[in-house]
Amino acid sequence: MEVVRTRRKFADETIESLRLDSPGRVPHRPNGRDETTLGQIMVHVLVDLTRHVGQIDVIREGIDGAAGLSEAAPNLPQDFDQDAYLERLASIADRF
Repeated sequence: MEVVRTRRKFADETIESLRLDSPGRVPHRPNGRDETTLGQIMVHVLVDLTRHVGQIDVIREGIDGAAGLSEAAPNLPQDFDQDAYLERLASIADRF
């Protein structure tokens, strides 16, 4: 947990002290694609995070059988067929 706190503190300090267009370098990227900016890195991390959260939500839906945000605010179309949706998720998972 200490590593997470240290990284979070470093990230917070970096974001607070630099401009979004501040140049940076990602050493594990190939030459010519290794230069970036703080803003580009922040967008990359946000996109990656949302992708993984979506994957976790699919797993949760398979476990608890619920779909959408919540029963009170489902954020799904009124004609949403939950059984068909769960069958589709299961068939996709079965391919792996």
